[in-house]
Amino acid sequence: MAKKQWELWYANFPFEDKNISKDRPVIILSVQPLCVLSIKVTSHEVRKADKYDVPITHWQEAGLKHESVARISKTVSLDNSKFRRKIGELHKDDIDIILENYVQFLLESDQVKMENGKGDNELLNAANE
Repeated sequence: MAKKQWELWYANFPFEDKNISKDRPVIILSVQPLCVLSIKVTSHEVRKADKYDVPITHWQEAGLKHESVARISKTVSLDNSKFRRKIGELHKDDIDIILENYVQFLLESDQVKMENGKGDNELLNAANE
């Protein structure tokens, strides 16, 4: 089944320790031929220390079983083979707030890179070495 932006799917998502993973809900952010940019979804409460934990207000309409949080700081690129089944689609209100926070997260991440003296080109060059 083809995946679309703003759908929720069950996918095999890696833990911080990349050797361990578990099936969990994710939000499809972007679909590419070989991979899918995905945001982790959890039923844990919003972490006050992470301003990019965004509650999914219309979680039932989206097909989720529990009140859930989009952890924007836990956005990863997943191989297409990691996706199990579609759960549902996000409500427009949730899309708007998640997108707004994702853009802010990217801008802040880029600002941190610049403050550390490493722009995107320097980071890409370092990764390719």
